[in-house]
Amino acid sequence: MGTTTQNPASGKAILRRLDKMNTYLDEVEAAINHSTLRDARVSQADVAWQLDHLLKVCLSVGKTLKNSDPATFKPSSSMKRRIVFTTGKIPRGKAKAPSYVRPPELVSEEDLRSQLLQARALMDEVAQLAEGKYIDHPIFGHLHRNDAVKFLCIHTNHHLKIVRDIVKIAGK
Repeated sequence: MGTTTQNPASGKAILRRLDKMNTYLDEVEAAINHSTLRDARVSQADVAWQLDHLLKVCLSVGKTLKNSDPATFKPSSSMKRRIVFTTGKIPRGKAKAPSYVRPPELVSEEDLRSQLLQARALMDEVAQLAEGKYIDHPIFGHLHRNDAVKFLCIHTNHHLKIVRDIVKIAGK
């Protein structure tokens, strides 16, 4: 259930993006060792917050894709979506994370590692989902599986850039 024959070009694109996500998740794993670092010049949140948030988004996107009904997809577009998807960048400090993907006050390394394992497993499952599966993004509207994974790559990289900057400055 949930798998269909894919457009070969679309299938290659999703696999490239999922490979990129796996590379990002490798970087997340390495960054857990810096989870307590913080630098207010970069972000008010510490590395643990950034990692927890991006992992919560990965898990939310993966679960939502799995449970979506392609028959209820509603096409949508927005200028913000076009800008983010074209540039591959999310401006810092411009959006507020929805409550369901906000980290708790204290984030443990154990919890980060647990979420990381779940995220890796979900990314493997996403590759097998039908192209028509989708998420309903709070800003970008409905995103089919391929666009949802593209968003996930952009979002994950956005938070990893923040982590890299914190580690570069505060890790000295």
